[in-house]
Amino acid sequence: MHYVAVTLEVLLPHLSSPLVLDLDIPWMMPVSLFLHEALPEILAKKHVHFRSGQQVGHWFLFRLLGSHALPVLTHTFRGAGISDGERLRVERRTTLWPPYRFYLEQRLSEGAQGDEDTMVVERIYLALPRILLGRSDERRKHFVDVDLRFFPYGRQVSRRHAEIRYQNGGFLIRDLGSTNGTWLNGHRLPAKRAYPLRPGDWVSFGKSLHFEFKEEQEGHD
Repeated sequence: MHYVAVTLEVLLPHLSSPLVLDLDIPWMMPVSLFLHEALPEILAKKHVHFRSGQQVGHWFLFRLLGSHALPVLTHTFRGAGISDGERLRVERRTTLWPPYRFYLEQRLSEGAQGDEDTMVVERIYLALPRILLGRSDERRKHFVDVDLRFFPYGRQVSRRHAEIRYQNGGFLIRDLGSTNGTWLNGHRLPAKRAYPLRPGDWVSFGKSLHFEFKEEQEGHD
């Protein structure tokens, strides 16, 4: 199992100063599992407990911030490209994002999209009103909300590839003039035009990076 060595800064309202931890975290660990199971155990050993209403068990009340203070929106640490030596931060959300139950789910399969033999690889949680997807470029100080370089076939995406925006109670996807295109249910989208996303839709960034747009079913992971 691959681990990443990170420094985690925990900011909570009832702590007078941030708690800094040096941790080795499994690269494929789900972020939600870390926040509502692993982290409370770590803090309990340091005699740090959460007051009523601040339980990490309600993990959507907290968020994990990665490099450049950008929220981690992926299902696993691998999906976010977390590497050794990074400094992460956990903080309480100031607002709750109602449509947090929506996400893009990546699958890999030797067959066609939708085959039963597909394997879930990663998720992107749509936890911001606007999410920019593409490739970050540290040298040019260009950063995106979801860096697709760390996904299988993610190297084919443009730096500013596409955006997903929450508007009027629904999600819209828009290609930003990418080289290899953004595809919705097999059709390439014209650049700069917004199209609605509905659960069950298939979205592709380039021709090989496929996601299904899904809604979390209540009572299920």
